[in-house]
Amino acid sequence: VTGFILAGRVGARIAAELGTMRVTEQIDALEAMGLNSIGYLIVPRVLAGVIMFPILYITASFVGISGGMLVGHFFGFVPAGEFLEGAREFFQPFDPIFGMIMAFVFGFTITAISCYKGYYTMGGAEGVGRSTTEAAVMSCVFILVADLVLAATLL
Repeated sequence: VTGFILAGRVGARIAAELGTMRVTEQIDALEAMGLNSIGYLIVPRVLAGVIMFPILYITASFVGISGGMLVGHFFGFVPAGEFLEGAREFFQPFDPIFGMIMAFVFGFTITAISCYKGYYTMGGAEGVGRSTTEAAVMSCVFILVADLVLAATLL
């Protein structure tokens, strides 16, 4: 679910930003100045996705587990000791590794697709909107495919 949210939020923003830069000829200006526009605009975004998505996964996992324990304890559903005992009992060592692999793959997929769609935008403001929508939709589809492939291969 987090991958879909990030595809819609982060992916659409990247595609819109790069698409707007393409339509307003800012990318052409960078290339005219002799800069490698792909290395300057795309590589940092993809690296940021590959680095930050796993960090977000770790943070979300910690907050989710801690929040579940606190809510269960304070509302009287399950004592904190029982919650932790259940977590230890059902913990599989490969689960966090699998989650990190998925976070890396999702980070790369979402940012790479969004950068591609934004970088090659054509057609003015309408083209930017189209590229942004395509980036979000394609990212969601590739997340489903990557999830299926990774789950089938690794689990």
